[in-house]
Amino acid sequence: MDTSVENGIVTRSDLPLRVINSNAPEAIAKAKGRVRRSFRQIRTENVFKRTLIIMGILMVILVLGVFLTLVVQSLPSIKALGPKYLWGRVWDPVQDIYGAWPFLLGTLLSSFLALAISIPFSIAVAIFLGEYYPKGWLPNLLKNTVELIAAVPSVIYGFWGLAVLVPIVRNLESHIGVEPVGVGIFSSSLVLAIMIIPYAASL
Repeated sequence: MDTSVENGIVTRSDLPLRVINSNAPEAIAKAKGRVRRSFRQIRTENVFKRTLIIMGILMVILVLGVFLTLVVQSLPSIKALGPKYLWGRVWDPVQDIYGAWPFLLGTLLSSFLALAISIPFSIAVAIFLGEYYPKGWLPNLLKNTVELIAAVPSVIYGFWGLAVLVPIVRNLESHIGVEPVGVGIFSSSLVLAIMIIPYAASL
């Protein structure tokens, strides 16, 4: 750092020119302190920036490593089953027949149905907390409840769905004659919707 004081004027040569006109020694001392603090902050920001860049590069390397590991480990099954595995409709390990299409279709259907169920509730909660009642004991209670629901592990949601939600859906579907009874896309979509609502409402 190159700082000079001449006739009550404090300047820095290695930053954009910053001039403070004062004849008081206290003002000059304060100006020097501000110069030193600014350089300390710049060094800290540079270290933080480099740390973030290194962490970002490590994350990219980690993701690429996981992807390459999955590809290498799955090569035997890819060679044995071929691309027909993706659109095969039969899953029969006894006869050594494997098809992933039912699983892929079930995942897509349950995800889209969960979004369709959760979006109206998420928008309603977000508008209520953000526009109509941003302050008060009730909004604070709802915000804390939403945050607590978002912190619940997905395994707990799964066990809750099997123990509580599936019997309710089973009774409903048995009355209207819909199969499969209880365990199906509708139950999984409800569990996923409950998991999505806290994240979507917080946005």
